Amino acid sequence: MSKPKLSTYGILFTVLVVAALLGPQMSKPAQGQQWKIVFEGTQDGNSGIYVVNPDGSDLQRLTTGADKAWEPTWSPDRSKILVAARLHGGGQADEEVYVMDADGANMRRLTHTPGEGTSSRSADWSPDGQRIVFMSNRGGSDLGWDGYDLYVMNADGSNLRRLTRAHGWDATPAWSPDGEHIAFTSDQDGKDNPGIWLIAPDGTGPRRLSDQGARPSWSPDGKKIAFMANGICVMDADGTNIQRLTHRPGDVGHPDWSPDGSKIVFTVYDVDQPAPGEDEGWHWDEHGIYVMDADGTNVQRLTALRGNQGHPNW
Repeated sequence: MSKPKLSTYGILFTVLVVAALLGPQMSKPAQGQQWKIVFEGTQDGNSGIYVVNPDGSDLQRLTTGADKAWEPTWSPDRSKILVAARLHGGGQADEEVYVMDADGANMRRLTHTPGEGTSSRSADWSPDGQRIVFMSNRGGSDLGWDGYDLYVMNADGSNLRRLTRAHGWDATPAWSPDGEHIAFTSDQDGKDNPGIWLIAPDGTGPRRLSDQGARPSWSPDGKKIAFMANGICVMDADGTNIQRLTHRPGDVGHPDWSPDGSKIVFTVYDVDQPAPGEDEGWHWDEHGIYVMDADGTNVQRLTALRGNQGHPNW
């Protein structure tokens, strides 16, 4: 008996179903290339955005000296980068959310925060790249940290809506890989220490995961969350099984996972070791970018700039 043939419509339907099940896919680097790490750096008083390979090679500055920007975050398809900045003479706010192309070109403003001294910053993408979550004190009666809430907007800056309205401050949001949750830093329950919280993208179901901690970062499979709390820590996505990965003196922070989940990049503050190629008796007292395996082993310094570096995103 001859096998039935699929019609053109049947093949098209099958392709669409498979695409829907797979969902939006993260782009892959071309053969022979590496996923680049984007980070903020300050040299000669100018805060700019840099990219570097995971082995420390091919360091490039993306923004010009006049374009001061910080807190970079790759889009899911790696074609764009969100930053916080105050550029082009825009408004009274101290910081706004901007987006630029992956090469630093075509910088454009997404938020227009009302009020003098206000701020919109720490933006992150939804996994499909269609929406952006960020922190802002545009709606708070108090300026500074006590007035921050979370907001969501479309990727072009439209359809802005407020996500949290609690007392205290809600900050540094990170969207989960499956799109179902947003992790963030908060003290909205009035406890002495801020902790890591979860909330749905529609603003429902906020709950605390950890007794303390800040700046959460999801593992690519969504099973773990890295965060800073007297070092770099990792916990399961439900808040259990907290483990401290770093045990060095001084402060560390801003953890982020490699796209394959095998490594974590982070910032070390007050670096106390000689820069590569420098005399052993000469030490930096500045920030640096480090990389380690996801279990906390094999710690290596990544950057060697004469200035502060921070907020790496892989």
